[in-house]
Amino acid sequence: MIKIEEITIDEITKEKFESYEQVRQSGITNMFNVSLVCNLTDLTRNECLYIMHNYEQLSNIFKEVSKKRYPNKIGLVNFNKFDKTKD
Repeated sequence: MIKIEEITIDEITKEKFESYEQVRQSGITNMFNVSLVCNLTDLTRNECLYIMHNYEQLSNIFKEVSKKRYPNKIGLVNFNKFDKTKD
């Protein structure tokens, strides 16, 4: 079982939720890859998990964020350079 430190809903700001939402909408990663989501958003692991577990409630609080469509501003990594089968 994942242990989440105590975080209150007041600690998740509009900016933090918006950062999470931008990554989610970009489709750049599976949102269950928490460590990568944290790196892309600058959220702590606990903040990220809290948003995941309380996404519906937070999206209702920050309706303008969840309804907004974000252009993909996250730079994509060229994973071909890591593909060892292309040698």
